[in-house]
Amino acid sequence: MLEDVYQSDLLITEGLSIIAYWATTGKPILVLRDSKSPKFNAEGEMLLAKVEQTGDAAQILTWLKSRSTFRDVNRDLIALSDLVHPTFDKSPLEMIFERM
Repeated sequence: MLEDVYQSDLLITEGLSIIAYWATTGKPILVLRDSKSPKFNAEGEMLLAKVEQTGDAAQILTWLKSRSTFRDVNRDLIALSDLVHPTFDKSPLEMIFERM
């Protein structure tokens, strides 16, 4: 999956964990949602607020055409991703042992 994320310029998805992985790149995301789509947890809803969403199939093609080339990285999305899903150089267990 990581190779796919690195090699791809944009993502169209119905959601779940791929949004969190993709958000770390700041690359464009289109999330397919409609009135029947389940709500995400608080972190997921915060990420959704930073990306484009549609429930209209015709808008998917419009979105794709408008992104025929990769543009600017969404730095706000990356910052939010770092906030809600922080990464560390050390494992949690290593950090606990260091505090002991």
